[in-house]
Amino acid sequence: MKHPFVWLFLFCGFILGGCSSSKRIATPVRHVERISHAVPVSEDQTGRLVREARKWIGTPYRYGGQTRSGTDCSGMVMVLFGEVYGLQLPRASAQQRDFALPVSEQELTPGDLVFFATSGSSAVSHVGIYIGSGKMIHASTSRGVIESSLNEKYYRQHFHSAGRIVAPASGAASAESRKQLKKTIKELEKEKKRLLRLEQQIESQIDTTSTPVYVPDPEIFD
Repeated sequence: MKHPFVWLFLFCGFILGGCSSSKRIATPVRHVERISHAVPVSEDQTGRLVREARKWIGTPYRYGGQTRSGTDCSGMVMVLFGEVYGLQLPRASAQQRDFALPVSEQELTPGDLVFFATSGSSAVSHVGIYIGSGKMIHASTSRGVIESSLNEKYYRQHFHSAGRIVAPASGAASAESRKQLKKTIKELEKEKKRLLRLEQQIESQIDTTSTPVYVPDPEIFD
């Protein structure tokens, strides 16, 4: 194919083909979850989260529990984020760590989660809610829900990482985003079909034994 428009078509087709292919735009679920919830959190929401977490102080520890009558660390976190942000977190602390957007310890702000490896391995097995000033609220197996300093020797030795789980977009905003995405994909598919028609027109006019004659598509300059 010697005609320059054919090469132009191939280039455009490659770009649009990549955009419209479901296989190429597929993204791992965990990545989608993180991006879809990455919207600003107001100070009011953060303040409410900390206030609600303080209400749990004194709750006895109960493995598998997630109520004010008894809770474990991840159960309390899951319930609080559901109540304040309307966001369903995974149940286990290790899963919550994977769900969170990683932040460094120096970047911690109230409402972030702090994770610890307390089971003798490198795996996350404990989680707390950072409330500022180097402190967290968490469910201790021996003392129930308490406020502790991250600088305490035990927590310093077992600190694993920190993460930020920001509030999800509202249902209306999420629906609007999905609607816009579908519209964009539909437009790309339409453009791809138009370029395919253009290729067919070009191919039908190319004579390899003579000088090509090209009649432009009247829509090409839209």
